[in-house]
Amino acid sequence: EMLPLLRRAQSPRIVNVASAAGRLRGSQDRIDAFTSQTLTVDQLEDLMKEFVSDAEQGVHAEKGWPNTCYGVSKMGLIALTRELA
Repeated sequence: EMLPLLRRAQSPRIVNVASAAGRLRGSQDRIDAFTSQTLTVDQLEDLMKEFVSDAEQGVHAEKGWPNTCYGVSKMGLIALTRELA
């Protein structure tokens, strides 16, 4: 894994290149969940799984998710990068 190597480095960097599709969208509750200062990797994984389930059932919009799988994946990537950094 790379994280142990980064932790030992004098000047570690995590670089994330994401598109504008990752801008925060959806209900305020969803935005708050993705930007929470206390969000853990496990909680983020649960959020992403919840989106997949809601999208598969066709209820994602009514549950506050944006109408873009790609955008939610980028939101998740950005949130994960923040958690790891």
